[in-house]
Amino acid sequence: MKKKVLIVAGGYLPGKNYGGPVTSLVNFVELLKDDFEIHIVTSDHDLKDNKRFETIQYGWNTCNGAKVLYLADKEKTLNYLKKVALIVHPDLIYCNSIFDYKFTIPFVKIAHSMKKPLLLAARGEMQPNALKTKSWKKKPYLGYLKKMLHYPEIYFQGSSDDERKNIQNVLEIETQKCFTLSNIPNIKFLSQNTNYEDKRDKILRIITVSRVHPIKNLLYSLELLKKVDFNVQFDIYGPIEEEIYWKKCQQVISTLNSNISVTYKGYLDTEEKFKAYDSHDVFLFPTITENFGHVISEAMSSGCPVIISNNTPWSWINEKKCGYALPLEDDDAYLKALYSIKEMDKEKYAQLRYQCQCETRAFLAIDRLKKDYITVFDKIMIEEK
Repeated sequence: MKKKVLIVAGGYLPGKNYGGPVTSLVNFVELLKDDFEIHIVTSDHDLKDNKRFETIQYGWNTCNGAKVLYLADKEKTLNYLKKVALIVHPDLIYCNSIFDYKFTIPFVKIAHSMKKPLLLAARGEMQPNALKTKSWKKKPYLGYLKKMLHYPEIYFQGSSDDERKNIQNVLEIETQKCFTLSNIPNIKFLSQNTNYEDKRDKILRIITVSRVHPIKNLLYSLELLKKVDFNVQFDIYGPIEEEIYWKKCQQVISTLNSNISVTYKGYLDTEEKFKAYDSHDVFLFPTITENFGHVISEAMSSGCPVIISNNTPWSWINEKKCGYALPLEDDDAYLKALYSIKEMDKEKYAQLRYQCQCETRAFLAIDRLKKDYITVFDKIMIEEK
């Protein structure tokens, strides 16, 4: 009989605006649905949108191998959520945010009262650059939460060794309570094969896929293009999360020279992403911080070379010569990387695309990752019996 995992998340499908955390959970379900009985409790609306999803039903919904319960904000109370937990009776509760107080605080209390293990994934929230954002609000919240986070039933997940250490330091957590489990990539992307055909022409086709938000640093990319003297087609995909920030981006776009063409193309479905990456020459993503970087994983898996900041777990691409991970303080390095992609002959560029896919598959090691998740989940469930 499969053990039950109750996932708690602020957003899930069919939501489009929650970004990487939803992608992580979709990929988790795809990889582990045959090993665990998965239930998900989440919001009934998208980020910054109070309208209930039209395609969902009241009660439990079946979605890609998991049972999903969509709740209105008024239902996110301790008493209601405890009733849900008692009905599911999970072997493990899996929370996916520290700062989502409407879910995290109640479920930490529920796990303690039911003596059920709870694994709390920070999803990048404990990274130094992330903690600086709205620190005036986050510090008192963490001060309130810390005592509960030391309950014996509570465990923690970092997606990298660095994040695990940050969790331990910021929350003062014992080493044996923290585990490193990398985010799960999109398995479908790993099975795709690009044709590596000659994509060289007079225009450098650049793509970026992310939420339009200051932390993703789109403005940096646009300012960078002011200094480019060759023809560029820059396509921007992703939901606009910060309207004021987007207006700043639009102001810069309006000042760009005629050799730079910028188009905002809106939300990109997962099924469309591979074609989008495959039809562009390079993925540009100077993010300020990134817990994992699903879009980086997807671009690389698609054979699309990346130019990214070195504030991600993907800085190894420099050594493997399959992309560029660069400091944000060095504009010239970014320009040099763009010129390098632009000037590559077709044989060298085809080899770069091939190298991207090979090195990404080796790095992600999906079979080993699946085994790691099962091992950690089983360990936590056994310890709390």
